Amino acid sequence: MPELEAEKGNQRNDIYNQLRMQILNLTIKPGERLSENTLSSQMNASRTMVRDALSKLVEEGYIVVYPQRGTEVTLLDLERIRQVVFSHTVLEQAMIEEICQKRID
Repeated sequence: MPELEAEKGNQRNDIYNQLRMQILNLTIKPGERLSENTLSSQMNASRTMVRDALSKLVEEGYIVVYPQRGTEVTLLDLERIRQVVFSHTVLEQAMIEEICQKRID
């Protein structure tokens, strides 16, 4: 059963990453409404997995949930975009340095 849980975790991460990239690439536009049913059908995943990914996106500020109205992609904030790009650049550089260091050792 641990393999099944790991597979579900990977699928949740894949759904989250796909949605996040679609938001950052503007495939999903700012202000666009998101439907759990539609997303689960498009991604061939359960609503629970989509809901988990959406929750993580809410925590990170990519989307907002309006009670009785639905879920929408937040509007663009250029400063936030700069911060995200900077953070990813720093993380990628740190990962590359760590990989190179491990190969040297």
